[in-house]
Amino acid sequence: MKEAAAGLGHLLVFAFLFCVGAFMVTPVITDVTMAALCPGQDQCSLAIYLTGLQQATRPYFYAYYVAKTLTAMVSEGAMMCLSLAYVADKVPEAQRAAAFGVFSGVCTAGFVAGTIAAHFLSVSSTFQVATLSVVAAVVYMRAFVQETDRGASLMRDEEASLLLFAPSSSAEELSPRLPPLRKAPSLSEMVALLTSRYMLF
Repeated sequence: MKEAAAGLGHLLVFAFLFCVGAFMVTPVITDVTMAALCPGQDQCSLAIYLTGLQQATRPYFYAYYVAKTLTAMVSEGAMMCLSLAYVADKVPEAQRAAAFGVFSGVCTAGFVAGTIAAHFLSVSSTFQVATLSVVAAVVYMRAFVQETDRGASLMRDEEASLLLFAPSSSAEELSPRLPPLRKAPSLSEMVALLTSRYMLF
């Protein structure tokens, strides 16, 4: 596992920096929401429930949420998905579970570090530090995380040459033959399972 972790060191640094920046703003966004929608108040039902765009007169606040929603639709889970695929390409199958655990632990450490850092920073500096952390993560990733060979280095030599140099016309021959799916349970069977005494603890 040590040699696999050594190959993932740069990815782990990237993941930590990214998670620190991404999760640092989470505790502060409540204060920003309260200040934007209900300045000077201790309670704000609009900030809690966000009942609709037509009820507020804070265009910049809602512009932030629209922009956040659009970017989240495109890239919210991309870092995790691509990083896990990178781990799968770099680590032999027997060691993948441990590598996924290490990766998840580093991301969790980034979450904790970002949350703790947010409590020691002012609201405006929290967003600046979070931005700096995410930009540093992207620059670090671009500079140090190397492209993978789609796991070819983990295969035997002849399998790797087939994967890397196979002509596109023989892709059908290389694709795995999966067994047909069994019949999916009906809606009544799923309801019966969910309402059975075994599911209701």
